[in-house]
Amino acid sequence: GGGGGGGGGGAPFTLAAPAAQFEAEWLGGDAAVPPPALSFLARCQPKHSLHELRVATNRELASQPQHGSVRHLELDLACSGGAPCAYATADDLAVCPDNGPALAAKLASRLGLAPAATFAL
Repeated sequence: GGGGGGGGGGAPFTLAAPAAQFEAEWLGGDAAVPPPALSFLARCQPKHSLHELRVATNRELASQPQHGSVRHLELDLACSGGAPCAYATADDLAVCPDNGPALAAKLASRLGLAPAATFAL
């Protein structure tokens, strides 16, 4: 008979990433100077206004951050050009952090990649 004990018969359940829907091609040579992060992000997000802002305050709020950090951040709204950025109630805010050259170099080294290498998708 049947029964639903769950103890046998079926193949084990496995998770797998979907197949890539693109191909990557490494374009030999190294770029002398990679483009600034903000110009790259502006090309990726053409419908949005992007501004580089300085973090004025960065304070931990969790009493036990080892169990999960909660931070209070205040941004200096003087944009990189000096004019104040416009921000109104209910506007969306996306944070695109720059991981810095040291972390990028460490990751590239671990993956065996040249940090300034160029590729096309």
